[in-house]
Parts: sequence; structure tokens; C-alpha cells
Amino acid sequence: MRVWLEAGVAPSSIAVAGRNQWVVRHIAKELQARGVPTAPLDSAEDVRAVRVGTMHRLKGQEFRCLAIVGMSEPLLPPKAAVDSAEGDPVALEQVYQQERNLLFVAGTRARDALYVSYAGAPSRLLPQVEGAAPHAGAAEAAGALSGV
Repeated sequence: MRVWLEAGVAPSSIAVAGRNQWVVRHIAKELQARGVPTAPLDSAEDVRAVRVGTMHRLKGQEFRCLAIVGMSEPLLPPKAAVDSAEGDPVALEQVYQQERNLLFVAGTRARDALYVSYAGAPSRLLPQVEGAAPHAGAAEAAGALSGV
């Protein structure tokens, strides 16, 4: 985030998205604590603030730089969705496909730069990137999201 801001990217051209509201609230709080102003993704105002919201709210928008955070098991796919489909392979595949689609749409909202992060184990929906350190926790998958 700081790299983008220091490179002269307008804060309103930067977005940070998470899978759910819990992640979004946490990241907005962390950014604000570090002096980075934030505004909701769907804010109509032209404020000089980094946009923050859920991956669902990214649909139809485009940002110069985008960070998708919290792409860890069990947040993506949500554990509750996987548990509800347990024992039904068709329903489980539907859950995975819906989450893949959401991740793809979110990742394609970045025009120039995409950063994907996770803590702990990465989501099984993130593509494996050749030569990436296992569980490194950063943007190894950023360039490969179009193949999701």
C-alpha cells in the first residue's frame, strides 16, 4: 500500500478487498491506525482515500491498484459453506465454483497492480505458482489469478 502511495498513485485509485465484512473492518482499522484514510468501495464521493470493501462490492468497478487480503483457509471458501455441502459432491463443487468465480471477478478489477495475501495456509482456490515458497503469505499468486 505504502509503495503505491509513495509512487504517486492516488488513494482513490487503490482498493483493498476481503472475503467478508470481518476482514474488511479489520483492514480498514489497520489502515486508519497507520494514517491511511479509507472510504467504502461504493462511496460516490471523490475523496482522497483508499477504498475498502468486500470482494462482492468490487463487481463492476476498476482500480489502478488492488489488494485482496485474507485469502486463507478457511475464509476462502468459507468454512460454513463447505460444511453445509459436506457429503454432497455436487453441492461442494458448486461452492468451490462460486468462490472461484468471485475470486476471478475480484482479481480482474485491478488495472495495473494486484496484490494477494493470506495468513497461514493459502486458500485451496489460489493457483500454485511455480517457484513460490510454500505458505510464504504474500503475493505469489497475484500474476496467476487469471488462470483460476
